[in-house]
Amino acid sequence: MLLARCKGWLYSWGGGRAVYDAKANREYYLRNGRCPMCSGKRPVEPGTHRCRECAIRECNNKAARKQRWIDAGKCSRCGGELADDGRKTCPECRRKASKFKKRNKEQKKAIAEERKQEGKCVRCAIRWAEAGHVHCKQCLQEMRERYKQYDPDGAKRREKRQQRIDAGLCIDCGRPTEGGRKRCQRCIDMRRESGRKYKIHQRTLKGVIR
Repeated sequence: MLLARCKGWLYSWGGGRAVYDAKANREYYLRNGRCPMCSGKRPVEPGTHRCRECAIRECNNKAARKQRWIDAGKCSRCGGELADDGRKTCPECRRKASKFKKRNKEQKKAIAEERKQEGKCVRCAIRWAEAGHVHCKQCLQEMRERYKQYDPDGAKRREKRQQRIDAGLCIDCGRPTEGGRKRCQRCIDMRRESGRKYKIHQRTLKGVIR
């Protein structure tokens, strides 16, 4: 099967007729740093697969299509029929989303564990992690600044903590507690293990453990 270019598009020639080859066309434009959605008229944005104009137009089209489905009482993801449970997505889309989230969570966990073993920051993987942390100094500072913007005086955090205490839930994860404790057994064990590792790490830095 031969590939031919006609009017800016890649076609595969076989069986006596020309067939538009979308995959080959996309790879050709991306290989040359051009946007495949506008036939290579504009260069792609760094780190993406399309130009800025096409990305904005696609986002606007998706938002408009989603709103049409919602107004028509359809699933906001696929436009299918909704179940009588008051949700905005159909059971099939929720099943697919749950499967994707689970797989994505496992992949992120594996990547983070690999970075921790190397001593790298689990967030940026560029700089070394600070002692007793899994993030580098710069990422820790950025995370603190972001949290300060969300809750400047800590009122939301204190309110959430008190609500969980009143409901008999763990202040860290929200799971039920036993014996009037503020944390569940799982979070208690995790904090103990983290403290033990931190003490060993500090002793290693000071040369106590050879």
